[in-house]
Amino acid sequence: MKRGRKFFSLSLVTAMTLSLVACGSDTAGTGTGSVQTDGTSTQKESTSTEKTSEGKSMTVVETTAVTSIDPLDAGSAILGNAVALVYAGLYTLDENGSAVLDLAESVEKSDDLLTWTFTLKDAKWSNGDPVTAYDYEYAWKRLVNIENYDGSDASSYPINAGIKNAAAIAAGEVPYTELGCYAKDDKTFVVEFDSVVTYAEEVLALPSFYPVQQAFVEECGSMFGLGKDYILCNGPFLVEDYELSNTYWSYTRNPDFVGYQTGESNLETLEYQLIQDSQQAMLAYTSGDADVVSISGEQVETYQSEPGFTQIKDARTTYMAINCEKITNDNLKQALAHAIDKEALCKDVIKDGSTPAYTIVPYGLAVDESGTDFAANSGVYQETDKELAAQYWEAAKKELGVDTYTMEFLITSDEAAYTVGAYIQDQIQTTLSGVTVELKTVPFKNKMEYVTSGDFDFCIIAWGGDYPDPLTFLNCYITGYPINVSKWSDAEYDTIIEDVLAGKYDSSVTERFEALHRAEDIFMNGASVVVLYQNADCKMINPKVTGIEYHSMGVDEAFRNVVISD
Repeated sequence: MKRGRKFFSLSLVTAMTLSLVACGSDTAGTGTGSVQTDGTSTQKESTSTEKTSEGKSMTVVETTAVTSIDPLDAGSAILGNAVALVYAGLYTLDENGSAVLDLAESVEKSDDLLTWTFTLKDAKWSNGDPVTAYDYEYAWKRLVNIENYDGSDASSYPINAGIKNAAAIAAGEVPYTELGCYAKDDKTFVVEFDSVVTYAEEVLALPSFYPVQQAFVEECGSMFGLGKDYILCNGPFLVEDYELSNTYWSYTRNPDFVGYQTGESNLETLEYQLIQDSQQAMLAYTSGDADVVSISGEQVETYQSEPGFTQIKDARTTYMAINCEKITNDNLKQALAHAIDKEALCKDVIKDGSTPAYTIVPYGLAVDESGTDFAANSGVYQETDKELAAQYWEAAKKELGVDTYTMEFLITSDEAAYTVGAYIQDQIQTTLSGVTVELKTVPFKNKMEYVTSGDFDFCIIAWGGDYPDPLTFLNCYITGYPINVSKWSDAEYDTIIEDVLAGKYDSSVTERFEALHRAEDIFMNGASVVVLYQNADCKMINPKVTGIEYHSMGVDEAFRNVVISD
C-alpha cells in the first residue's frame, strides 16, 4: 500500500512485480467480497496442522520475505498482511470484506460527517501497557511526517480518506502535526475530515492506520519493526520468531486480543516458510509440511481437480509501466501497447484463471447506484493487433531516425518472473522487428529502489485496490503523484481527477463515474502503461483449514478466524 496504493507481489504466478494489498473472490461483485475456505473436501493427514499442547498449528509458504513489520511500511501485500497479524486499529475487514469496528468500541459521527469521535476498547500492548488514543495520534502523524519515509510509503492514505490537512501537509503547506486527528483523552480519539469520503472506513481499515506506541518506537529507533524484540503487538497474534535474515518466521495467538472475530479460532501457532522454488513449495504441501501454498502455470493444470484447490479472483490489474522519461516516442508506446498476445499470456503461460485486461480499472472494484460495475462501462483499449503494432513501430523508426532500438525490461530474479518476462520479451521482439528487449533481473527486495529512482525502461506492476473506488487506480497517475512511476502527465486528466477529489460530482455516483471514465480514456490512450491481465490467484489449502479470508482489497489474506479440524 505504498503511497496510497499497493504494489502486489504476484507470488508464484508473476512475482516479478513491484509489491504494494488485496485479493479477490470469484463472487466479489462489488470489490468488497472475500473467499473463505469451506473445508468440504478431504485430504491425507497433514503433520503441519496437528494438535499440540498449545492448540492447532498452520504453515503457510511465502515466496517473498518479510522485510519489516511496521505499519509505516505496510504498503505491500506481504508486509501489509504481516502487520495485520500483530497489529490492529479502529477498523478491520469482516468476512465479506466490509469495514467493521475492530479496537474501537463505537464511533459517533457529526451531522455533517466531518468529525468522527471514536471510543476505544480496553486493548493492551504485548508489554501490558494499555492501547490509548495517543498511540493512534502518534501513529497517524508519524505516517504523514515526510522525515519518516523514503518515497515508498503510504503517506497519501490520509489524503485518500479525506482527513483534514492531509493534502496540505503533503504539499508542504502546513506541518505534519496539523493532521486532523487528536486524542481527547486515553479512550477518545477524534478524526476531522476536509471532505466526506464514502469509502473512508475502508481506507481507515488499512494497516498503515494501526496505532504504535511512541515510547517504544523511539526506544527502538531505526530497528523498529525489524525483529521480534523490536515489535510491540496489539493484534490477533504475537510475534514468536522473526529476524530479517530468516527463511522461517512464526506467530502465536494473542490471548489478550479484544478485536473483531466471527467466532472462536483454534489456530494457536501460525508458521511461515520462505520457499521460492515452486516445485519445492508444492512438495512441502503434498508431504504435509505446509497447509497453504500458491501455485501457477502447469501446477494449476495438475492440481485443479484435487481437494484443497482454491482459485481467488482479484480486483487487481497487472500492467507494464513505461518510463516516459526514457521512452518518449508516442508511436513506440503504442507499438508496445498492441504487440503482446494477452490471451495466450493468460491461457498458456500464467494458467491460473487470470483474464486479459483492456483497461486499468478492474472488474469487481466499484459499482454505481444501479449496481453496474465501473469496468462494465469502460472502453476497450490496447487490444492485441500485431499488424497495427508493426505500423506504429515503423512510424516510430522514422520519427526517431533509427532502424533498431534497445529497451531494458526490469524484472525480479525468480522462476515465475523469468517465465513471464521471457514471454513478453519474445512477443515484443517478434512483433517489432529491430527492437531488442534486455531482461534486467534484480532481487525482489531491491526492485522498488530501481523503480522509484527511474532506473528502468519498462517494468511490470500488479496493482490492487485499497478501497472500493476507481480513484484507487486513477489518482496514481496525476502529475507529480509519488507512485506515478511512468512520470506521465496530462493537464486535462489532472483537472478531472482533482475535480473528483474536490467533490464536484459527489451528488451522483453515475456522474462521478462518467467523469472518471473520461479520465480513464485519456490515461489509456496516453499508453504510459500497457495493461496485461486482471489477476487471479490459485492456492492449495489443506481442507482441514477453514476460515481463511481472501479480500479483494485492503488486507488481502486474513487468518484471525481460522479453524482447523481434527
